[in-house]
Amino acid sequence: MSKCLVCNIPLSILEGLDIEYSYLIESNLNVKMNELLEKTNIDIQNISFKYPFVFMHEYSEDKMNEITYTLKSNQINAIYAVSTPHNLQWTLNDLFNELLEEHEIFQTMNELQELMKELIPAMNQNEEIKFMLMEAFITLQNKNLIQMKQMIKKLNNIKKSD
Repeated sequence: MSKCLVCNIPLSILEGLDIEYSYLIESNLNVKMNELLEKTNIDIQNISFKYPFVFMHEYSEDKMNEITYTLKSNQINAIYAVSTPHNLQWTLNDLFNELLEEHEIFQTMNELQELMKELIPAMNQNEEIKFMLMEAFITLQNKNLIQMKQMIKKLNNIKKSD
């Protein structure tokens, strides 16, 4: 049975997708994902998760692409998850926490990459920038959130002083 579990997605967009869906509600936070797939809730309610969210279960790649394309073309910047045997055993709250951590890591990686691109032209005239960019590249590869944030601060300080 293919199904999407969603929150913070307008009903009008979901109805246009021709999919089975269920809205997530606050009382679902401590329920396992596999149990939520068995429930149906078509009432839109606010939930503490601050991003639009779509959990896709047993859809073809083409259908998942259609869902993501439709949401993006409607300016819905959602966080997506696909069911796995592993995450079906997680509670909704555990899944949200994992996704938020991943989301923050990817946002920080993008911020660091953009900052590095800005500093590349100055690399040949300034040895400190050259050294810091090499260090930033290694930091980026490690994907450690704290280290990436520290590197962003360092590069911003160099950028200001240059």
